Amino acid sequence: MKKRDKVKNMYDSIRNDFYLCRDDLSIGNDRFNSALLFGVLTELNKGKQLLFGEYGGGKTTSAEYLHSLFHNLPIDIVRRVLIRGNPQLTQEKIVGRPDYGKMHQGQENVVWQHFVLTPPKIVDEFNRIPEANQAMLLDGIDRGEW
Repeated sequence: MKKRDKVKNMYDSIRNDFYLCRDDLSIGNDRFNSALLFGVLTELNKGKQLLFGEYGGGKTTSAEYLHSLFHNLPIDIVRRVLIRGNPQLTQEKIVGRPDYGKMHQGQENVVWQHFVLTPPKIVDEFNRIPEANQAMLLDGIDRGEW
């Protein structure tokens, strides 16, 4: 079986069993949901993806399900580590904070946020995050260093 057929079968399986969506992309005689198709291709290539568009298009939902399937994580964990953008989001809420109990003992430790510890990274409404934190997030996601 060709890779193209394997990818198509995987896409069809996800589309039919996990993710209700509308087709908005034509390739030849086939129709696809663009967010789902490019998400599957991105996951297969271990890449990174930036999705933007109108509210309610399924961007976050498709990313959650794809991360759950490809990283073999329960959907609840994927949803729990998702960063939801808001203007009050601080670096401590995104990455980690000092362990204050150990600081009093003269030790330096970090209490990492779950977002940093799990492989899938989803940031919803990125544009609502302050610019300095956007830069920190993009750098961390790009390099994998926090």
